Amino acid sequence: TWKVGIQFMNNDFYSGKTSTDKNALIRRICALVLPLIFFSFIASALIISLANDIYAFVKPNHSANILIEGGGSVYKVAQLLEDNGIINNPAAFTLYVASKDKSERISSFSGEIYLSSSMSYREILSSFAKNLY
Repeated sequence: TWKVGIQFMNNDFYSGKTSTDKNALIRRICALVLPLIFFSFIASALIISLANDIYAFVKPNHSANILIEGGGSVYKVAQLLEDNGIINNPAAFTLYVASKDKSERISSFSGEIYLSSSMSYREILSSFAKNLY
């Protein structure tokens, strides 16, 4: 490894290559690395946004009494929650409810429920369970 480091520092790595070959190599590396960095940035922002909505880390405190008519789909309830400022992503809420096997509980709920935007998805599901009985 010592000799490799010295050879690289002495530019033996590029011996016999023209400057256009070096530029082409740099362009190829940039063509691979820059989109990867961009994709990572976008994916990170999406993950942070979803985590904030699911776990209610940093959300403005907004409360609402919501009237839900029974017999609708979970996604309809999620859209109603979004319309009232309780959640930001109805699709994520729908997937969360399905992953917890609580779709029937949400879709069969009928009545008025008091929810806050500072509640996590788990707390919202608990509120539905408490108001169901």
